[in-house]
Amino acid sequence: MILGKKILLTASMAVLASIGLTSSVFADSNITGESGNSIVPTSTSESGVDSGSIKIQEIQASSSSSNSLSEQNDSNSEKATSQDTKSSNADSTNIDAKNVITSVAATPKNGVVEENASYYYQVDGVNQTNYFYSENNNVYYFGNDGKRFENQYYTNWGNTYYFGTGGARYSNQFLSQNSNVYYFDASGVRYNDKFYSNWGNVYYFGNGGARYTNQFYTNWGNVYYFGSDGVRYTNQFYSNWGNTYYFGGDGARYTNQFYQNWRHNYFFGDDGSLQKGFFNDGRTKFLADGNGVIYAAANDDTVALSQLPNLPTGCEIVAITMLLQYAGVNVSKEQIANEIPHSSNPNSGFVGNPYATASAWVLASGIASELSKYLGTSQLMNGASMFDIQTKLNQGHLVAVWMGDMNGFSEHCVTLTGYGADYLQYNNPWTGQKETMSYGTFYSRWGKIWNNALSF
Repeated sequence: MILGKKILLTASMAVLASIGLTSSVFADSNITGESGNSIVPTSTSESGVDSGSIKIQEIQASSSSSNSLSEQNDSNSEKATSQDTKSSNADSTNIDAKNVITSVAATPKNGVVEENASYYYQVDGVNQTNYFYSENNNVYYFGNDGKRFENQYYTNWGNTYYFGTGGARYSNQFLSQNSNVYYFDASGVRYNDKFYSNWGNVYYFGNGGARYTNQFYTNWGNVYYFGSDGVRYTNQFYSNWGNTYYFGGDGARYTNQFYQNWRHNYFFGDDGSLQKGFFNDGRTKFLADGNGVIYAAANDDTVALSQLPNLPTGCEIVAITMLLQYAGVNVSKEQIANEIPHSSNPNSGFVGNPYATASAWVLASGIASELSKYLGTSQLMNGASMFDIQTKLNQGHLVAVWMGDMNGFSEHCVTLTGYGADYLQYNNPWTGQKETMSYGTFYSRWGKIWNNALSF
């Protein structure tokens, strides 16, 4: 009956092998029968398990009866004992298999796991909460309930972050949501009240992170505008509410400011709108056409000084004095006459004596030092264009110009104060009056004294 026991044990081995348990589990273990005998198999069992490496003790039925019992009784007793042994071995085998299966199933998990269409991060089988995880240059977050954030904002440390589809945190990335556009920088932080520059353009993301679109922004005393694509207007016109605005090279809206283009002058007022018709800028009065082109300017509150009687040859000195007084310098014509340099070269100083009736004069470069002395600056405008002269007058800077063959003098100097569509306005030192002349007359007289002109 030993053979039956061997087959039973071999079958049990096959069951354990089928769940990945090797024969080493039973190495050097003994199964002992009532007789205390043991057997070491030397051949491979029918199950394919090498029983040569397993020491199996034979289980034999004990006999408490005398030798007088019949062989039939011995046989029946041995069968019963063998059946009990098989049952016992089978139970032992089933219990061991269950323990192995339970042990395999209970192996703790680590890393990202999916449960009920949600994702968690586990360490030794435990879900991690409020937990960041990095993989493949992406950052993920698992919240209070352990679930991975997806299409969801996260706020901490005074910053806002966004975890998109698949859970990866947005970095160097735009997000379009609810008709707004947002931007997240390299560290995943959403831009708030911050400029962003790229592709040669400037954008602004306001409070709440939404990009400015078709929207004004005011800061540093300036006004800016961001168009339909979010790009800040730069060197660009903008029209709305029946008005026209202009945004310069730094994006700031022109306000109380001149703009020059196409050889024209324009002015944008204190509300930023392009001025048309009649308007003032400080003491200067303007007229502009329907396109905003300025065609007339007048500095009417100048004082027309006369060179007579004490400076009969000092027209240049009186012209410069009017320019300085309009610029806010409290100075008299006699003071300037006494201060200017003297020279035999009119480009370096006054030739002769301005108090005398004999011929004497000075050119623009010979008297420019007086402007620099009082204003800290001077600008020779010899040969300047009419556009440049008009621009100076628009700014409230008077311009002294040298005329030939005027008021009976071969050389004379007057102070330009304004202009119109077909005339120039000036203060005449000889008459002490405000007068006008045509552009044609001006060019004819100006050219005879080498187009000399002086301003600041």
